Amino acid sequence: MRAKHADDDAIIAKVWIIGRTYSAAIERRKPGKAQTPTGDEFYTDHVAPGIRNSPMDKWLARLKPLGSVNHNSLPQILDVHAKVTELFRSLSGLNKRSLASKYLHFHFPKLFFYLRCTRRERSSKTLRHSHPDKRPWQSRQGIWPLCRPLPANPRSP
Repeated sequence: MRAKHADDDAIIAKVWIIGRTYSAAIERRKPGKAQTPTGDEFYTDHVAPGIRNSPMDKWLARLKPLGSVNHNSLPQILDVHAKVTELFRSLSGLNKRSLASKYLHFHFPKLFFYLRCTRRERSSKTLRHSHPDKRPWQSRQGIWPLCRPLPANPRSP
């Protein structure tokens, strides 16, 4: 696991580098949407203190003993992912699920994967309606079969 979330400069560096490298910056919006504050002040006044004052390190500590993704570890992994996504939403006003995945991959690459999913594919409603007897993350093909790994070059289609 990477350094704890106590130093604002380290927090800003991680969020900025991960978000910008993979086109998932915490302030990134679709054209035409209301704008979140951007620039250094947004990171120093909102992002860093929000993450530093959150239970992020406690959430990540729960994942340390997990060695791999399996049916036993998956509920805990998804719980932490949901909490990080919600934290990023509270800071930005946006659903930053992609940034949460990439941020968690940075800390636990064997537990969190870069996934590219279309809006239709990532809908848990699709999985629930298709397989109402299964947990939302399961289907007949396994765990999250509708998503595919990102290519090695994050800029390629």
